[in-house]
Amino acid sequence: QELPDQVPIGHVPRTMAVQCRGELTRSCNAGDIVTVSGVFLPARFTGFKAMKAGLVADTYLEAHRIERLKKNYEDCVVDE
Repeated sequence: QELPDQVPIGHVPRTMAVQCRGELTRSCNAGDIVTVSGVFLPARFTGFKAMKAGLVADTYLEAHRIERLKKNYEDCVVDE
């Protein structure tokens, strides 16, 4: 999700689904500011979802590396 100071007034922050496996699953907590490196992949719709959806696939990021920058937003100092 985008940082609150990067979102225009009146807009909702954009989000992305990230899939973590193994040791990466416990490397950060909700509210942490992180940099995620990985592969951007499609997730095919199946069953009723495929008939209902206009797109053929959704997308997600398969995480290969997670770097925790700050524990939470209050600890972050933004330089302008």
